[in-house]
Amino acid sequence: MPWSKAVIASLASALAATVVLSACQLGNDPNAIKIYSSMPRTGASKGLTDSITNGIKMAFDEAGNKVGTYNLRYEDLDDATAAKGNWDAAKEADNANRAVNDAQVMAYIGTFNSGAASVSIPILCKANLAMISPANTYPGLTKPGKGEADEPDKFYQGCQRNYVRVIPADDLQGVAGQTGPGKQV
Repeated sequence: MPWSKAVIASLASALAATVVLSACQLGNDPNAIKIYSSMPRTGASKGLTDSITNGIKMAFDEAGNKVGTYNLRYEDLDDATAAKGNWDAAKEADNANRAVNDAQVMAYIGTFNSGAASVSIPILCKANLAMISPANTYPGLTKPGKGEADEPDKFYQGCQRNYVRVIPADDLQGVAGQTGPGKQV
């Protein structure tokens, strides 16, 4: 896919910035940093999330699983259930809570589905844990007036914004899809 290198590069840059800025918040082992991802690893979306997960692993391998003197450890979490065959709100909440309760976690890569992000953003935000999505496109996660009336504020109640996506939201993709040779925005 032509966009995969750009997504990986953006994700790696955002992740590196998060790690460097947050290095002072490490838990027990001052030389270990954990990064969790949470995406459907079971069911219909697995083929798509395999590509993202492989890109994450490749970026870590290319960095020698290190950032400066810190050792990177990656944990790939599944937010899907076999019974549902897709992401599940309870499973995503469990994953976000697992990350929040791990003192060595510095960043959370995910989610794949925007609905899953609406579950995990409030949990991760209250813990001030950075969340980087490689796939969410729903505008209401970040843009007032582009989703429901109380969005995006309802996701960030009582905390600072912690969420970033590395691809354009649907409102921008739609406009880009309508442009081309002979078309005007």
